[in-house]
Amino acid sequence: MKRALKVLKRNTLFFLLFTMIAAVMLCLTLFLSKATCFMALNPVHTPTLALIFNMFTFLGDGTFVIALAILIIVTSKRHRRLAYLIIISYLLSGIVAQLLKTFIPAPRPAVFFHEHHLNYYLDTFAHSRIGWRSFPSGHSASAFALAAVLSLYTRRKTVCVLSIAIALCIAYSRIYLGHHFLTDVLGGSATGVLCAVLSFLWYKPIKRTIIKPIKNTLSGKGLRNAPGTSMTTDV
Repeated sequence: MKRALKVLKRNTLFFLLFTMIAAVMLCLTLFLSKATCFMALNPVHTPTLALIFNMFTFLGDGTFVIALAILIIVTSKRHRRLAYLIIISYLLSGIVAQLLKTFIPAPRPAVFFHEHHLNYYLDTFAHSRIGWRSFPSGHSASAFALAAVLSLYTRRKTVCVLSIAIALCIAYSRIYLGHHFLTDVLGGSATGVLCAVLSFLWYKPIKRTIIKPIKNTLSGKGLRNAPGTSMTTDV
């Protein structure tokens, strides 16, 4: 418990802002139906906005997150811990999100409106995902996991505000593009923040049992130090 509180105190501004955002989302989901809330959050659709939110949604994709972590590892030895935290939080949030999708069947917006015979259609439905794996939003989980890690690692107010703003845009892009409901985004964002906190709590044991052995293997230390391995080389 003390360790968890210590992590939370690393950036109280982040958790304050996230709590406020989550509270607003929760109120909307409690007082408005899924359909009403979704339609209220999609008042205007234009090709330009679709392009902008497609760019935002890419920032929540695993390809971008892993590429960012690799870039940090390659370019900054000082901040490799940040890269490992990003990877750990991303993997944790991805696993949790996929498990929830498996055990909580929830229709995507296009399927929901069709199943309930609601006369509502968005141009983005033509390219949106379909099926019953809507909850939670994986992109929202990845985005808020990254925002939380950056905020907790740097402890800077500007990084905190900017990262939350971008994560919120990524989360909204999933609604705008017709992939998710607000409930999915809320679940995904909470999952991401929780997994980011866990990545800080579990970092040391993961580093000791997984990261360090992998680094030793890649550098050849594990082979050189293996029992029965000669430390001399032929000339």
